[in-house]
Amino acid sequence: MAYRRLQFQCRPAEPPLTMVTFALQHALEGGFSARSLKLGNIVIHLVIAGLLFLLFRALLAALVAQGKLRCDPGWVAALAMGFWLLHPLHVSTVLYAVQRMAQLSTLFTVLGLLLFVRWRSRWAERGASPQEVVAAALWLLLVTVFAVLSKENGALLLWLLPAVEVAVYRGRWAGPAAVAAGGCRLGAVAVAACSDCIDFLVRARDVSGGYAQRNFTSRSGC
Repeated sequence: MAYRRLQFQCRPAEPPLTMVTFALQHALEGGFSARSLKLGNIVIHLVIAGLLFLLFRALLAALVAQGKLRCDPGWVAALAMGFWLLHPLHVSTVLYAVQRMAQLSTLFTVLGLLLFVRWRSRWAERGASPQEVVAAALWLLLVTVFAVLSKENGALLLWLLPAVEVAVYRGRWAGPAAVAAGGCRLGAVAVAACSDCIDFLVRARDVSGGYAQRNFTSRSGC
C-alpha cells in the first residue's frame, strides 16, 4: 500500500513540522493506513473549527463593545464556524493526507489571530505594560514560525495581524481610539504592501523559478 511508506511524490520535500506529525503518527500506530491518516486530518479540521469559533466570537465581541454591531457574538460565531466546518471546499484538504500541511498552517494562523485578538481587546480597554507587549510579540513570532514550518503561506499571519488591527481596533488603546496610533498602523500596512511588491519585482525570476520544484503533472497522484 502506498500509505505504508508515505512516499509523497508531488513535492520534493514536505514542510518539517508536517513530517513530524506523520512521524509521530507512524511511531504511535506502527505504520500507516488510509483510515488513520484521514482520521488525523479530520481531528485537525475539528480543532481548527473550534479555534475559528473562538476567533469569530472574540472579533464580534470587540465590535459589539465598540458599538459597531448589535448581535449575539456566540450565535453568529457558531453559525460562521458551522459554514466553514461543513463547506464542501474543504473535502480535498481534509481527505487528502498530503494536505495536512495546509491544515497545520491554517491551525497556527488562526491560533495566532486568536491570541492577537484576545490581547488586543484587553489592551483596547485598559492598555498594557511594555513587558506584556513584548511577551505577546514573542508568542506571536513563535506561532508564525510554526505556521511557516507547516507550510510557506503561514507567513501571511504577519500581514493578517495589521489587517485585523486596522479593520477592528484602529489604534484603540486604553479607551478612546488614538488617531496617531491608527495612522501609524495604516502606514505600517502600506509599507508592508509596498515592500512585498518591491520584493516581488526584484526577485520575479526567483519567484517564478520556484514553481519548477512543483511538478503539477498526471504523475503526481496527489
